[in-house]
Amino acid sequence: MSDSIRSRDTGGILGGTLLLTLSVLLVKILGVIFKIPLAAYLGDQGMGYFNSAYTVYSFFYLICTAGVPKAVMILEGRAEDGVCSAQRVGVAMKFFALLGTVCTLVLLFFASPLAHFAGSPGARESIILIAPSVIFVAVMGVLRGKLTADRAFTDIAFSQVIEGAGRLLFGLLLARFAISRAMPYKDASALTILGVTVGSALGLLYLLIRYKTSKVKYISRQNAHLSRKERRRVIKEILKISLPITLSAGVMSCSGIIDLSLVMRGLSTLGYSESESVALYGNYTTLAVPMLGLATALISPVALSFVPLFSAYSGKGDTERLKLTVRASVYGVSSIAIPMAFALYFFGEDILSLLFPGSDTSLGAALLRLLSPSALLSGWLLVINSLLEADGMPKAPLYSMALGSLVKLILGAILVNRAEIGIASAPIGTTACYLVALVVSLGTLLAKKRINPSLLASSHAQILASIVATTLTIPLFKFGESRGLGGYFTLLSLGFFGFIYVILTALGLLLSREKRKYIAIYTKRA
Repeated sequence: MSDSIRSRDTGGILGGTLLLTLSVLLVKILGVIFKIPLAAYLGDQGMGYFNSAYTVYSFFYLICTAGVPKAVMILEGRAEDGVCSAQRVGVAMKFFALLGTVCTLVLLFFASPLAHFAGSPGARESIILIAPSVIFVAVMGVLRGKLTADRAFTDIAFSQVIEGAGRLLFGLLLARFAISRAMPYKDASALTILGVTVGSALGLLYLLIRYKTSKVKYISRQNAHLSRKERRRVIKEILKISLPITLSAGVMSCSGIIDLSLVMRGLSTLGYSESESVALYGNYTTLAVPMLGLATALISPVALSFVPLFSAYSGKGDTERLKLTVRASVYGVSSIAIPMAFALYFFGEDILSLLFPGSDTSLGAALLRLLSPSALLSGWLLVINSLLEADGMPKAPLYSMALGSLVKLILGAILVNRAEIGIASAPIGTTACYLVALVVSLGTLLAKKRINPSLLASSHAQILASIVATTLTIPLFKFGESRGLGGYFTLLSLGFFGFIYVILTALGLLLSREKRKYIAIYTKRA
């Protein structure tokens, strides 16, 4: 590993996690800023086309990116095959650029069948214009894996912000242009989603510049070109690690596409027109789903930063340190996920009204309450699955996610046809999916490693703090509603909730001897 790159190390798990979490938070804020005027421009119907195309695109995005960064990071960490970093990354970039090109061509040539399969034929044009971004994100996955291995967190953070800012700027400009020309909703959605492609291109351009300028510093270890046999070996090693992880993520994405189709057809059976069905789905995916996505995005850096420690302690057979590290990871994830789940459940409508004025926030809030437990369940699942993957069992998460997705589809297919449930079948199925997957993954972990992550024991302080903070904050929200106070009071009330939660959680951390050990783990250099 390059010493020059290593010098930019942020100091430990805490430093790297904070930097990546802040960048993710900023990107999510940019995403929310993007969605607010976008929802006003396109309306629920236009957003339905936009989100339907994005759901289809997400499947191909996962194929090209889900397991690649982790695979590159693991191989870079091993560095036992005599292949230098520049050669390995160069081979990986070419291979995944080719894979991204193939996926882009599939999206371009089969856009119409994919849109019909998703139950939203009007999304065809949107699928076509987002297709090229698959190439860009495929190459970015390789570069981000390399930068993660070198702990160049600043470059990763900047690339994420540039990508998000590009999506925001060009997406809104194109949306405004489309609406000013009175384009149909499906065409306005297509032009808007082109901003995603432009943002991806800008993010890749930044990473390529950073990689090329740093490349000379570590390519000198081995200048000879790799033979065809050596290139195949590098690709085989990357696929061996990344494929099970990619399949695991792909199962969830594929179930999302099938679920979209089932929901659309189920709503049609209940008597809704295509435009009404698209509007309902657009409300769910624009208001409720991004809130869960925010929680998951903030949790991911915490869970993933522990993977090297999981792998090291597992390989050494150091069960005690592994157990403590797992519980520290659960504690960190729960510290974010639990208060977010409480806030989304109890204050969801106020949050949505603040972020999406003019939208049907009552429906979105009802769907968000059903989805809110997934914030915690998905966080715990991410920790358990990361441990299984680091311990050499990458197929275990695949099985658990497959079973969870199957339950989601069966439950959704049954419930969507009931008039009193309808669109609510989507968040119910998602929550059930995470619950089933968590139970299966946890059972696998206990059976194979006999390590109990003590999910509830490591999280009881955050649960108690969230209950107290919620109880004290509810009167504030009721007061604001009775006085007709605006968004600023909502922000003030949420700030009060966060303040009470942080104070109580910090107090619990100081009073617990075992939890004080977590501080040493979080500040330890990786």
